[in-house]
Amino acid sequence: MKKLFTIDDFMVAFISALGYGFGYTIPMHLGWSQLACMVSCFALGIALEELISKIVFSKTVQQKTVNRIFTYVAILLVFLLAEFVSMRLLGASLVEDLEEEFVWVVVLQFSVLW
Repeated sequence: MKKLFTIDDFMVAFISALGYGFGYTIPMHLGWSQLACMVSCFALGIALEELISKIVFSKTVQQKTVNRIFTYVAILLVFLLAEFVSMRLLGASLVEDLEEEFVWVVVLQFSVLW
């Protein structure tokens, strides 16, 4: 039986949240319109989600546990660094975006079952 969600899904969510958060917050601080901020948010979020999915689900990472652990640690460090930069320079936290991504990871899987 296939698992509903895995740690890999959550790791992808970390980087997706980073993309959605920065994709919205940076244009907002630059004075872009609401529509342009939303388009930027989706474009960067989806692009980073696709990129990190290719990395996390690649054969190289999936073959060995040590590769997976290094990848997870790298993803967490990138997210923490991005959170620090976001808080210092933009005054906005990426944690809300991360929470939303986690909801999508869990809720989407359960909605498929019904």
